[in-house]
Amino acid sequence: MVWIHGGGFFGGDSTYPSYSPDYILEKDVVYVSFNYRLGVFGFLSTEDLVAPGNWGLKDQVLALQWVQTNIAYFGGNPDNVTIFGESAGAASVSYLTQSRLAKGLFRRSILQSGSSLCLWSLSRNAARNAFDLGVSMGIFTKNSQTLINGLRKINYKILKQADSAITVLSILKDNILAGLPFGVVKEPDHPGALFANRSWEQIKNGNFSSDSMIIGFNSDEVGAFTQYIDIVRPVLFYYDLFTTRLVPYDLTSNSTKRKVVAQEIRDHFFKPISISLQTDNLAEFLSWDQFIRPIRETATLASKTTDVYYYKFSYKGLLGDPKNATEGVAHAEELNYLFANRGHGTNQDLQTVETVTTLWTNFAKFGNPTPASSLNVSLKWEPNGPNTNANVSIKYLDIGTEINMKTNPFQVDWTFYQGIYLTQGEPPYSTY
Repeated sequence: MVWIHGGGFFGGDSTYPSYSPDYILEKDVVYVSFNYRLGVFGFLSTEDLVAPGNWGLKDQVLALQWVQTNIAYFGGNPDNVTIFGESAGAASVSYLTQSRLAKGLFRRSILQSGSSLCLWSLSRNAARNAFDLGVSMGIFTKNSQTLINGLRKINYKILKQADSAITVLSILKDNILAGLPFGVVKEPDHPGALFANRSWEQIKNGNFSSDSMIIGFNSDEVGAFTQYIDIVRPVLFYYDLFTTRLVPYDLTSNSTKRKVVAQEIRDHFFKPISISLQTDNLAEFLSWDQFIRPIRETATLASKTTDVYYYKFSYKGLLGDPKNATEGVAHAEELNYLFANRGHGTNQDLQTVETVTTLWTNFAKFGNPTPASSLNVSLKWEPNGPNTNANVSIKYLDIGTEINMKTNPFQVDWTFYQGIYLTQGEPPYSTY
């Protein structure tokens, strides 16, 4: 099992204190983790062949190549590799399944709270951000090669500080719902390109490599965001003035349609109250816009080609985020039931740890999280696959205090967005 950490493509690491694999290692698997370049060092792009980008993802490919060459020496099987990640790590996993550079380097995939269809996973102004970085370093040019030559002369610590400043400025200047400033880019097509296509089209057409897949989300992904809401309220006022910023980036380029959809989204999630004055409704909208909608679409599209085990993590325990005062489970909280990052918790917490680690490692070993041979899990996680119709009804495992198979999570909001895409959408899309 090869872990790819999250962190928005600009932070995070895979060190033991961050992701302690003690629980996983009890399940007779070989665990691999690694670090990859982040921020300006991993994802700067001029959107041409001078600096096509995706360096961090190419580091991930190199790590997977190392696994193929060496994992047998550690008791592993190079023909039975599962890649798994959370947030930006899950988006990375998603992009790797679609990349020709990673083909044959793994067999299965697990995507936790992320996908290549998430709006934030694709950088849409990469070249502009690269040249803005150059200007902040005193490099005034419109030539890509001159820019890169100049940046290579700058001390890495100074570049990192400027990277953070550009990130903040980009978020303030652009629609924060439309992609991270330094992230994955659609490269110009060339032999070394890791990704040069439209992700939605790739998955829809079955152009990805994963024998089977686990994918899901937490019940209140952006719930913990509410503790910071007062800090960002001035920025949120822009969404009252420019409501088209609420519209999914790739939905349509037609300005009239975007205005219609913006009003529909506002009516559905916010009613007539100012967006900047709301908290719970805003968290619900952001959870849907940034995570739940694209993740469900990924599961739906992928199930036409392979078995997809879809889940919602809704268990609220002591191992979660103590700062999250909402009733739901916020972004990354499920990690504490997979990795030994916190204390021991209650007996119910430990039972949830046992359940999650058993499901995940069974999937890695057998391609099925609840095989008949499993003695530790008394349930059957039913997949969505080519012989089912996830467009009509999608099955998912609700991992809560009780663990049950259910169908169609948060169906009202899903139906709302499906109606928007059906009536106003202009495919093909990159994200969703």
